[in-house]
Amino acid sequence: MHEEPRPSGARARFSGMRALQHAIDDCADTGVSLAAVFVEAEARPAGAWAPTNGNGDAPLPRVAAPLSRRVRDSDVITLLGDEAVLCTLRGLPAAAAHRRFGRIGDRLGAGPIRVGIVEREAGEGASQLADRARAVSRGQGSTAGMRLVLDLPADLPAAGRARSALGMFERELDPRVLDTLRLVLTELVSNAVRHGAAGPESTVHVDVRLSPDAVHGTIADDGAGFVPKLPAQARRRGGGLGLMIVDNVSRRWGVSDGGRRVWFELIRDEAVELGDPAPSARER
Repeated sequence: MHEEPRPSGARARFSGMRALQHAIDDCADTGVSLAAVFVEAEARPAGAWAPTNGNGDAPLPRVAAPLSRRVRDSDVITLLGDEAVLCTLRGLPAAAAHRRFGRIGDRLGAGPIRVGIVEREAGEGASQLADRARAVSRGQGSTAGMRLVLDLPADLPAAGRARSALGMFERELDPRVLDTLRLVLTELVSNAVRHGAAGPESTVHVDVRLSPDAVHGTIADDGAGFVPKLPAQARRRGGGLGLMIVDNVSRRWGVSDGGRRVWFELIRDEAVELGDPAPSARER
C-alpha cells in the first residue's frame, strides 16, 4: 500500500461528520452564524488510500496540515474522504469567510485546489451543508445570497478598499460583470467620500449581495445628502460623471434618504459597455 508522511500529532485536530453535526446544532441553538469552506485538492496517484469521514489510519489529505494552521481552535475541520476537507467556522458569515479563504488555494501549496464557501441555511444538516459547499466548489451550486458588507472610513483609500473586497465574487460572477461592479462601486464610494464626509469620524457603508439574476448594491454615507443631476444636466454643467456611469451600466438605480444613499442593480448574466443602450428605464 502506498503510504505518505503525515504531520505528527495532527490527526486529533480533524473530525468526522458527527462532530460537524454537533457544531451545526450548537450554532443553531445559540443563533450563531456558521460558514462552511470546502477545500479539495487534486486526486492522489492511483493506489493511494485516503480516510473517509475521519476514520482509520490512512494519510491525511495533503491540504489538511496547512489548512489547520489557518483556522481557529473553535473551528471544526471535517475529513470528507480522498482529498476533500470541510472547515466550519463558528460565528463567521459567508462574506467574512470569503475574505479569509477565497484565495486559499493560492497559499496551500498542494497543486490545483477547488474551494466552495457557503453559509449554513436553516434546517440544513451536516451532509447537506457539505454537499452544497462541494457543489459550489465545482460551479454547480447557487451562490445567490452571498453578501459583502463594509463600513469604511470616508477617506481617499476607501474606494480602493471596497474594490479589493469584491475579490470574494471572482468565482461567482462573469469577469466582465465583476469589472462593471468594480467600476460602479469605485465611482459611488468616491462620490460618497467627496460629497458625504461630514468629519474625521465619517464612514461609508457598502452593501453588495447576489441574487439569482442580479447584483444589488447600496452605498450610504452620513453627510448632508445631495440632489443627483440627470445625465443630460451633468453633461451640460460638468461633473456628475460617476452617476452617468451608474446610469449607463445599471439595470436600475436610485437615490434615497435625502441623497445619502445610492442603490443600483446589475444584471448577472451580461455586462454593459459604456456607451451601450441602457438596459432598462432607471428609477430615481
